[in-house]
This record gives sequence, structure tokens and C-alpha cells, in this order.
Amino acid sequence: MLLIAVASYVSYRYVSAADMYAKAIHELEEGNLSDAEEGLEKAIRLNPWHADAHYELATVFKKMNKKKDAHGHMSRAIALNGKNPDYHLGIGFLYFNDLGDKDKARNHFERAFILDKSNYSASYMLAIVSEGEGDLSKAIYFYKKAINLDPDLTMAHKQLAALYDAKGMEEQAKACWNNVMEINPDDKDARNYFKND
Repeated sequence: MLLIAVASYVSYRYVSAADMYAKAIHELEEGNLSDAEEGLEKAIRLNPWHADAHYELATVFKKMNKKKDAHGHMSRAIALNGKNPDYHLGIGFLYFNDLGDKDKARNHFERAFILDKSNYSASYMLAIVSEGEGDLSKAIYFYKKAINLDPDLTMAHKQLAALYDAKGMEEQAKACWNNVMEINPDDKDARNYFKND
């Protein structure tokens, strides 16, 4: 009888955590960060192993500029489910944009890419990191990969065009700018390129 009561209580907590999580995500989507934070914290209290709740709470904290808290919850999400490429991508962005640790960012972008070879964001960020490290061949590879995964990713076309220009590969650069114009005929950078061409 005691075992049934314990199982029932645990089941109730997990269902309640899932409900609380769903409501908190709605609040997050509506831009109500304080309500989302409160709901996600309650979901985690009910189910401390809810990796998505930790990750989404980290997202809330990042938006609130609470970088240390964001890092803690992203790390916890990865500890609970290290095979989720989005978690690695998220903490990679945190390291890259907010914490200034490009090496850790690269490691997590690589992990996201290994876990999901169709993740255009991971490919794009690996291109940016590689370019920053001066490895232009690797940067070109990952920009091309990102473009293959998402042909409408204009920033990847632009970055690739800039690398081709830097390497004196004018035809390849022009092809990239043509792609940008096909995606967005009003793109100012592409218009300036062809105006000066």
C-alpha cells in the first residue's frame, strides 16, 4: 500500500511539473519573463530532472542578463541530457556572446554539430569561430555547410563572399552575392556590392 502511495505521489509531481512547464513556456512566448521564471522554478522543484525546464530557465535568465544563473541551468540541462544538440548550441552561444570564452563555445558548437549534422546554426557558428581563429579553409567549409542546410541564410552567404574576396576568389564571391540578391533583392550590402562592381 505504501508503495502505491509513493508511486502516486511521484507520478503527481511529474504531471504537475509538466503542466507547470507548459504554462511557463506560454509565459515565455508571451514575453512575461518573471512569470516564466517563477513557473519554471516551480517545475524544477517538482521535478529536478526536467532537463528542458532547466534549459528554458537558462534562456529566461539569459534574457534577464543573469549570465551566471543561465550558465548554471544550461550546464544542469546538459548534465541531465548531454545528447540534446540544442543545449550545446545554447551554452555555446552563452560562452561566445556573453562569457567571452571562444574555446568553450567552439567545443559546444562542435558537440551540437556532431549530435545533429543538420544543425545549420552549429555549422554557422563553427564557421564564425574558425574565421576568428584564422582558419579560413575550415570557415569556408562550415559556411558552405550552413548554406547547404539553410540556403536562405543570407549572413552565411555574405560571410562566405567576404572570405572569397579576401582570398582573391572574385567569381565565387560574386556568386555568393548573387545568391543574397535572389534571397532578398533589397539587401543593402548586396546592392552596394553590385553598385561598386
